[in-house]
Amino acid sequence: MTAGAALAAPPVNTPEPAAPLTQFLSGLKTLAADFKQNVYDETGTLLETSEGRLRMARPGRFAWVYNAPYRQTIISDGTQLWLYDEDLAQVTVSTVTDTLAGSAAQLLGDDNDPSSHYQISALPARENLNWIALDPRADSAQYTHLELAFAGEALARMRLTDNLGQVTELLFENLSRNPVLPADSFDFRVPAGVDVVNATAP
Repeated sequence: MTAGAALAAPPVNTPEPAAPLTQFLSGLKTLAADFKQNVYDETGTLLETSEGRLRMARPGRFAWVYNAPYRQTIISDGTQLWLYDEDLAQVTVSTVTDTLAGSAAQLLGDDNDPSSHYQISALPARENLNWIALDPRADSAQYTHLELAFAGEALARMRLTDNLGQVTELLFENLSRNPVLPADSFDFRVPAGVDVVNATAP
């Protein structure tokens, strides 16, 4: 091959690392899925396993309902966030901006470009899934490192590492893209006899 031919060769198209996430979020308005959640300590030891159901409407509204082994509901209407622990008979109220920075709910529910909040890189494929890594640009983010796995165009897993090295792993099943959700999916009414803790109070 001559030098001229080498210089004239077309560039190799390298896929953008953020492409799987960008493609998944493109046109996404609502989402529903079952999930299983595993929490590991910094040594990789499994601390707890739970499962439940997720509903989401972009931007900013979501409901994570944990059914087992305990019952807990986390709901946001885009402005306020309610965490209802049925065993404790307690509801904690906070603002979305104070609570969700760098969380899975923010990543999936925010309508901003993920690359504005994260440095995104490709990871080697494993377990027949395509993985990408997201490292928050802000030092104040709730999680220091995130990994997302895709099966084709569908989100299959998320792994979130916090400042202490604890890892939360989410495995999604029965994922439904843009389903019609009931109008009251993200409304929360405090049950009678339940204590309310206002985390937004000075």
